Amino acid sequence: MECKDCKFCEIEDEVYFMCRRYAPKITAGMCAMLGTQFHEDAVVNEWSDSAVWPIVFSTDWCGEFQTKGTPSPEILDKGIASLELSTRLNNALRYHKVNTVRDLAEKTDSEIKKMRHIGIVSFREIVTKLADAGLYLNYAKK
Repeated sequence: MECKDCKFCEIEDEVYFMCRRYAPKITAGMCAMLGTQFHEDAVVNEWSDSAVWPIVFSTDWCGEFQTKGTPSPEILDKGIASLELSTRLNNALRYHKVNTVRDLAEKTDSEIKKMRHIGIVSFREIVTKLADAGLYLNYAKK
């Protein structure tokens, strides 16, 4: 049960992975670089380089491990309503012509961040709901 076998890990290179279980977090190192004070419960209000996905080694492990699986094509072809997103987020995605789970899973982080009416809370909801379905952003393009 190593990180490299977890559905939440995205390959960075052969040794390092990005854990996508939870939304990116602001780090003490980033605060030092920005010249601001670090707070454990800091919230990033704007999209910036001050929040990062946790970097893990391929042999690391945690209590959140879930085996990678190949989602069935039926999941990808379902409407985004099947993810049980909040009404506001569901409407925002439909505004941007994201109608199926596949449409959403094909988007990259930066594409989602550029969408109107989608902020950090909505982004976290997308990442969490996709992870619950065994998916992640930019999944369908790989």
